[in-house]
Amino acid sequence: MSVYYRLLAIFPAEILQMVSGRIEVKMKIPKTDWLYSFLLSFGSDVRVMAPESLRLEIKANLQKAVKNYEVDK
Repeated sequence: MSVYYRLLAIFPAEILQMVSGRIEVKMKIPKTDWLYSFLLSFGSDVRVMAPESLRLEIKANLQKAVKNYEVDK
């Protein structure tokens, strides 16, 4: 539930909806560096549902980050 309060500090309550035990935020926001770092700051507590292009960009960014922690052989 701490994610809810974190979101509430940034977005109006009207756009935060509880659905099946998860919080949905539906809004139009430009794809900026702020958006990427904001979404990634939630770690495994966030899942981008749409648009698909943003989902793929976030996924690619996470895969790049994981490579930073692979053990060199």
